[in-house]
Amino acid sequence: MIIGHRRIIQYLSRSAALKNLSHAYLFSGPASLGKMTLAMEFAKFLQCPNTKNGKQQFAYCGRCKDCYDMDRKSHPDFTIFPPFASEETEIKIGQIRNLIKIFSFKNYSAPYKIAIIDNADQMTNEAANALLKTLEEPSDNSILILIASHPETLLPTIVSRCQQIKFFSVPYCDLEKGLLNYFNRDSGVSADIPGVARLSSGLPGIAVKIIQNPVFKEKKEKNYQNFFEINNSSLNLKYQYVSSMLAQENEISDTLNDWLYILKDIIYLHSGARRFILNIRIENQLKNLQERYSLKKTADLMDKIKETIFILRVTNVNKKLALENLMLEL
Repeated sequence: MIIGHRRIIQYLSRSAALKNLSHAYLFSGPASLGKMTLAMEFAKFLQCPNTKNGKQQFAYCGRCKDCYDMDRKSHPDFTIFPPFASEETEIKIGQIRNLIKIFSFKNYSAPYKIAIIDNADQMTNEAANALLKTLEEPSDNSILILIASHPETLLPTIVSRCQQIKFFSVPYCDLEKGLLNYFNRDSGVSADIPGVARLSSGLPGIAVKIIQNPVFKEKKEKNYQNFFEINNSSLNLKYQYVSSMLAQENEISDTLNDWLYILKDIIYLHSGARRFILNIRIENQLKNLQERYSLKKTADLMDKIKETIFILRVTNVNKKLALENLMLEL
């Protein structure tokens, strides 16, 4: 089930009805927005022979063989890289060569050959160059969907050959409604849905994780509180916190992204747009920080955090040095 992104669903559904589909799409936006979920639903919609027009969800029949095979991830005209069972996230040239081979075959039963490349922004240089050749000479009736949380790391020539579909945070009211629908069949769910919708910062994937895993919720709330505490700490304590971050290296990106959402709310406060604040339950703490952070300083700090996330992700920079440099800005 897709939560939010109504306009994207309507646009892609209309494009399919008008036979005006692109041979390649780039779904971009922060992690946990539902890009993969929507890509899977879109692919299923395209392969189903009994589709209808839908405004909230892709309207496939869900009963035909194509729908059945798509649900089982066994459709002969559909593939995904890396496979769901794989622990690999990096896309290597061998996988792209396999994709080229798959696209060279004729359709087996469905109208399209469809492939999804998840974490496309984690392709090796060799894989990216091989993919570029595929995009320059697309196969008939083939559709490629690239999914990237950091599209700026993709080759510009790849981006220019794809139709870009940008995903944004789901509005609070839509997220709350979607979560209620998503969990309405599970009588065991007793979570505070409105509170979860706020805590998740407009990210459906995060909201679902919070409901299903209380520990995840505790970590997110801890990240928020740590940010407030760090801003009132000495430089020595900030550097000590860097050491604790490095001890849990796989969670650094999540921590920094949570900090970004706090700063985004401060931007809303400065702009007089209180109704858009996602973390309304900590509004008093946000206002206290607003008094210290001007609009310009808040925007500059957001840029610095984004830069830190980027260099930690795509370079071999000294992580300790990068994080300590960030602490100097807090």
